[in-house]
Amino acid sequence: MSNKLVKKNRFENITFTELGLDEDFNFLEAPCCGCGNKMTFETDDIQQFCGDMLYEDECDWCGLFVIRLNGTVLVTLKTGCTEEDINFMEMKVPHGNYKNIGDIFDEMELHKYGLLVEVRKGEYKIIEE
Repeated sequence: MSNKLVKKNRFENITFTELGLDEDFNFLEAPCCGCGNKMTFETDDIQQFCGDMLYEDECDWCGLFVIRLNGTVLVTLKTGCTEEDINFMEMKVPHGNYKNIGDIFDEMELHKYGLLVEVRKGEYKIIEE
């Protein structure tokens, strides 16, 4: 048995409401296993994943937020129809005040958005409600 500590994100079970977001604007759906339970997914490149998700979507004014284990938030925005219209930025959230995420999305008037949380290094959970 290993005594290795696994760092978990305290936001693993956060909701859209807690962040000041409206779940009606959510466009992401968590993957399900054969029994119907929601699953996490793994990726070595979350930025590429987010860029691909937005590029494949028909909406030209949408975004994704990823709350990371290191306390930062990866913001991916799509503001047009081409790959060049997908932009990335990383934000530090002052004093862990993630309620600002909702304020940012409200100000931008995005048509739709998605929220992901890094639950373990390289493992992500899609927040649906």
